[in-house]
Amino acid sequence: MSGQPTLPATAPQMTALAEWAADHRAMVIPPAVYRQAAIVLCDDLAAIVAARKDPILVKMCDQMLGDGGKPVATVFRGGRPRTDRYNAAVANGAAGPWSELDEGSLRVSCHAGIYALPALLAEAEAEGLSCRETLRCLVVAYEVVTRLALAFSQPTLVLHPHASLSAVGAAAAVAVALRYDGGRFLDTLTLAPPWSARDLSITPCAAASPATCGRRPAPGPD
Repeated sequence: MSGQPTLPATAPQMTALAEWAADHRAMVIPPAVYRQAAIVLCDDLAAIVAARKDPILVKMCDQMLGDGGKPVATVFRGGRPRTDRYNAAVANGAAGPWSELDEGSLRVSCHAGIYALPALLAEAEAEGLSCRETLRCLVVAYEVVTRLALAFSQPTLVLHPHASLSAVGAAAAVAVALRYDGGRFLDTLTLAPPWSARDLSITPCAAASPATCGRRPAPGPD
């Protein structure tokens, strides 16, 4: 349409990151990374459970369970109530950072585990993923989120990473779990963030070499 602004092409680094993440089954993930991913999972799951009795969250979870569809995913509030994967992800995602007990990275301002895990746990339960497959998905999604956090770093914390990166973590986790190819993974990453299209230019230092991700130190609390 005439008069519409021309949007910039997606940064090649974003494309490379999406292709790397989509090819995660070819990676050799060291046992130490799996162990650290398990710590992140347990840490964040404990944070979700810790907030289960907060009155506001109780009301929200009641609504999520009441409005839910096919019960395929657990809401971690005791008693193992189940609902559809979307409402489960929302309920557990709200609970995760509620008590400010969730993990975080010291390298960059983000809490990648709690951004990825609520959606990943719901998807993994609904799709029957094994524990090891779930941990592999967490490793890849964690890496994607932290690399984007590095790419869109803020000299001063103007926008909290919960607002800017939580949707990215959820989208990356589900894309890995559902084995999206590179093109679909890229679409998912570029649609998820609450950023305008003009912001999709990544600083080279953050995502220039995604192939190194599997050889980086283990993800999780630094």
